[in-house]
Amino acid sequence: MNKILLASLAVSITFLCGCVSNPTLSEVNNADYGPMPSKELYEGKIRSYQESNLKDPDSAKYNFSEPHKGWCKFNGEVNYGWIVDYTLNAKNSYGGYVGAKPQFSFIKNTKAYHPEYFMRDMCGS
Repeated sequence: MNKILLASLAVSITFLCGCVSNPTLSEVNNADYGPMPSKELYEGKIRSYQESNLKDPDSAKYNFSEPHKGWCKFNGEVNYGWIVDYTLNAKNSYGGYVGAKPQFSFIKNTKAYHPEYFMRDMCGS
């Protein structure tokens, strides 16, 4: 059973990132990243997304980094935009804080993507 799950996960990851190679330095330097998102934009998008998934949204504690230009491989291509790293700590169903967990979001123009943190390995700056 574990082998089947592992194989399914590998196929899913390959499908999500597609076997796309990392961009060249020239591609990174000439890419369109869109405008740097404002603090209100990225914090609002992230809070809205996370709070819809939390047991106790009012307990959420965030620690945001400044957005930085970056690229991520998803949907079978290299996407350029802004990466926002942050930590999130919130209460679970038992009322205790679970501890600050690293997260990231990818923002281009006004669209925000919230991939699982393990996909951070498919991104660069």
